[in-house]
Amino acid sequence: MARENRSDESREFFATREDESEEMIVYNVQVQRFGRVMKAALAAAVGALVVVGVKHIQPSGSLRADSSAVTNQAEMVARSEVVGRILSGWGEGLYHGEACQGTAEKTFTDDVVVDASGMDMKNTDIYKKYSGIYGLCQWFANQEQISFKDFMIKTELPSGYGKHGEDRKDDGLPSGWGGPGRSNDVIVVKVSNIPTVIATGKEADSPMQDMSRWTVSKDGMISEMDFHLGDSERMDELFAKYDAKAIVEEVMGDWRMGLYHGAACKVTAEKGPWTEDLVVDASGMDMYNTDIYKTYHGIDGLCEWFANQEQITFKGWKIETMLPSGYNDLILHVSHTPTVKATGKEADRPMHDDLHWTIRGGKISAMKFYLGDADAMDALFVKHDSKPIVQIHFLPPQGSSLPNAGYDKKHSVPANAGHVQIQFLQPQAEVDNHLIDKDYQR
Repeated sequence: MARENRSDESREFFATREDESEEMIVYNVQVQRFGRVMKAALAAAVGALVVVGVKHIQPSGSLRADSSAVTNQAEMVARSEVVGRILSGWGEGLYHGEACQGTAEKTFTDDVVVDASGMDMKNTDIYKKYSGIYGLCQWFANQEQISFKDFMIKTELPSGYGKHGEDRKDDGLPSGWGGPGRSNDVIVVKVSNIPTVIATGKEADSPMQDMSRWTVSKDGMISEMDFHLGDSERMDELFAKYDAKAIVEEVMGDWRMGLYHGAACKVTAEKGPWTEDLVVDASGMDMYNTDIYKTYHGIDGLCEWFANQEQITFKGWKIETMLPSGYNDLILHVSHTPTVKATGKEADRPMHDDLHWTIRGGKISAMKFYLGDADAMDALFVKHDSKPIVQIHFLPPQGSSLPNAGYDKKHSVPANAGHVQIQFLQPQAEVDNHLIDKDYQR
């Protein structure tokens, strides 16, 4: 008897909530109830429903009649109402725990299939195929591993038709989900939300756009629901339970042990927690005496970065702090007293540098390096002596008209009283010898 009344319940769902639009947050789903469904939808040419925000469902206002595309507008409205009822009931907790089976039996067939397979997920197994009412309730239970902030239904459309009633191609939809000629009993729903995986505490850094396709019979029974993640890789990342701190500590330990030295570097890096397209960015600092602070790409670039670091010794190197930053990133703050081997120059005080690590899927995809004092570090690479150079010029006696008057050519010393000019030149300056008679230089 309950099954006989399901279609009526589906058609009455929105009528009982015509004026409701209040927000509700139940079982990790933040949504808003659907408001009035305009009965003018039945008079619209196609009857494709568009959910504006999440507050109400309304028909597109300028649709042209196309009887070949839509055989029964009233049935389409009813099917959309059934899907809306399920999503709202899910937000209200009607599919939670023991309540799920009783609720599901009113709207889903006994052999219903939920297909969320086909996505390459490495950190969770909840995206798979479920069968029957029991499987459906498993699907809903597994969704409770996630909270869906700002859950919003963007569109709810008959499969094969765009929001303005035109035939819709497969563009933007999973393979086989759209295009003309699709069954009129299929409704495609696009939703937006910001998911957080409860077990890891990781939240997406921007909204995700997901899709589901519902097969609804004339009597309001759902026999199939296909689910497709808009960004399965990013969603999978939220389930990852790796320890970013441990990953960075491992790399730093291997570096200090020499595992990134010479030929060993590539072997270590390829087996280690690095992506193939990683970027090491040490650019943006005004360095005039070395070119090692630049951007490096890939595993080969990483090994070039490590090789260039061997131009320096890092006395007293230690990790001061290691702090999380944003979407699973890490900021490493280190201190050390560097010495540039080629010049032998050592910093007169400890330096404090920062390394920003970007970790995706358990691997390092980017590292940004910041010198705490770029000017002081650059000075260590200068290859000349920093002490002033002294040039002593012996000049002719005052009043002499001859360039070499008063000088003993053999000994290059003044024969008579003269005067001495002393110049202190900066290290980078060079003596302009053509201006000074070499006989006057000693």
